[in-house]
Amino acid sequence: MSKKIPNEIECEITPIGGLKGLSTRIPSRKVLNDIAKYFEILSEPIRIQIILVLKEDRLCVCVLKNILSCDGTKLSYHLAVLRHAGIVTCRREKSFLRYSLTPRGTAILSQLLERINSDLKSRPKASALQ
Repeated sequence: MSKKIPNEIECEITPIGGLKGLSTRIPSRKVLNDIAKYFEILSEPIRIQIILVLKEDRLCVCVLKNILSCDGTKLSYHLAVLRHAGIVTCRREKSFLRYSLTPRGTAILSQLLERINSDLKSRPKASALQ
């Protein structure tokens, strides 16, 4: 059951398609669930750090531990979450496990950085503190 929208508000949203037009822009429940999963995965700052570091090159756990100042158990857990989500992959090379971004991980990172840069550019500059 929908409630009546005030005429003033209805006029404001008409140029963007009104209620019906706005409703059609909402993705399906499945797509929303997938998006929510990525937000959940990226909600841990260390996972974002891992993705940003792996953007540079494929790296072994010993390098990641040093760069992130993280103990092995914690790092292993977060790498497993990212692997399970298809964002990173690992490959054994000699006696080392080397992690790298998957094409999906690279795409997610690119979209994330593009969005952040866009948002930062569109923000009004902060005025000097008084």
